[in-house]
Amino acid sequence: MTTNKASQEWWEQTWKGVPLAPPPPQQPVRRWLEQYVPRTVDGTCFEVGCHPGRFLAVMGMLGYELNGVDMTPEVENISGWLERDGYRVGSIAQGDFFEYDPGRQYDVVMSLGFIEHFTDWERVLERHIPLVAPGGRLVIEVPNMAGSVQNWFHRTFDRESYDRHHIPAMNPGAWIEILRGHDFDIEFEGPFGHLYLWVEPQQRSLPERTGVFALRAAQKLARPFLPHGRYAYAPALGLVARRK
Repeated sequence: MTTNKASQEWWEQTWKGVPLAPPPPQQPVRRWLEQYVPRTVDGTCFEVGCHPGRFLAVMGMLGYELNGVDMTPEVENISGWLERDGYRVGSIAQGDFFEYDPGRQYDVVMSLGFIEHFTDWERVLERHIPLVAPGGRLVIEVPNMAGSVQNWFHRTFDRESYDRHHIPAMNPGAWIEILRGHDFDIEFEGPFGHLYLWVEPQQRSLPERTGVFALRAAQKLARPFLPHGRYAYAPALGLVARRK
């Protein structure tokens, strides 16, 4: 039985009113995808939990046919805007990833901010593997709430969000152990991005709001002097693995 720490109602509210558009060029996950996923003219991509489609748009920019699945009925709006923007679109379906069978494999299978919401994240990750074609890539990304700085910040100032995430899932080394028996070569694993302290909406006391404001102001001053991609404070953790 898969246990999801983030309710569907929460997901619906999170993405309500979010524009159907790709992320800006400087967005860390977009930059990471553009660096580690090769361009193509005829490749295929499948995203798990694809709504609202902003990273599918990035994959479209890289030349991939776009496919995906998501529980929300709003996912039905994605295909139209991706096609209008000139991307190749395959099947973008409403459904439960754990029951959905597309009947094919893909050159890239990705989930971004997905597996870390499940207590049995190992089973969730393994569910991705059969969808990856020989020679294809598995792309996994989660926010980093495990590094020391990020962990303290979210436990202290972003507790509701912290509790919707399963921190043990934020471990690329453990992901690799699962992939060892499935003939994957690891092309990237670990933290990426500059220091970035983010919070999600919740009720906060005045001292908490003051702390968030002060720390986020301080990060802007500190960021130019801190190395990129350090586990303690990088905003994201990722894996790119190629199937043999």
